[in-house]
Amino acid sequence: MEYYRSKNVSVSVSIPLLSGGKHLASVQQANIDLKKYDLQMEQAMDFILSEVEKAYLKVYEAQEKVESIAALVEQADEALRMVKIMYENGGATQVEVLNAESGALGARSSYLSSVFEFNTAILQLKQAINKL
Repeated sequence: MEYYRSKNVSVSVSIPLLSGGKHLASVQQANIDLKKYDLQMEQAMDFILSEVEKAYLKVYEAQEKVESIAALVEQADEALRMVKIMYENGGATQVEVLNAESGALGARSSYLSSVFEFNTAILQLKQAINKL
């Protein structure tokens, strides 16, 4: 009588035919949704940063415009002063004085308009950084 010693190892995998792939598909769909939401978050952050940058650059541009037009106002006022002196001395006509006054008034109007644009740009920047 010989005795043979044997060992058996078995592994059993059970996958139901009707619902076996549903779990894997739901995990894959969850991973896809997670990536989609990450991309949406990144897109939102990029949009916010671009809005802030655009508002900042608009403020910078408006400030430069105010400074530029302020110099024009000074020049227009000086031109008006000179034309008035010439008119008093008989070297200029009343039409030239009126033209110089019109130019000075237009320059002041442009200056006030640029100050308004600057203030609007400041408000847009504050809104972009949520400080309004």
